[in-house]
Amino acid sequence: MSLGSFIENHPLGISGWNEHTLGWLKDYRIASVVKCFRFEDMKADTFTVLSDIVDLLGLDVNEDYLLDSIRASSKEEMGRSEQKHRSDAALRTQGERFVGEGRVGRASQVASDSEIKYIIEKTKYAREIIGYE
Repeated sequence: MSLGSFIENHPLGISGWNEHTLGWLKDYRIASVVKCFRFEDMKADTFTVLSDIVDLLGLDVNEDYLLDSIRASSKEEMGRSEQKHRSDAALRTQGERFVGEGRVGRASQVASDSEIKYIIEKTKYAREIIGYE
């Protein structure tokens, strides 16, 4: 299936994602248990975002443990772990690699202008709630 076909597929594509996301966020102002963490924020300041997640969960984790967790979860470390522990079943279902490039802002490299416009139009309300303008 092409990316465009996937994006427009319901329930798998962007409409399905949008419905699922809005289902969690529909009462976001009164449902304080829902908190969104954006990938690009995690990339920009991993320690602060991870600290916020730990605090939200009510966990008492020291700074060194968080820093070790961040190092162990780097793209490079995850790639090494994937190569070491990868099963034949994972190779058959996921292809050669599961760990991706981990980059932000690649939409224009993988999707056409019309696909990006379609996503933006379909997800306007959810994106506003999450903090994407």
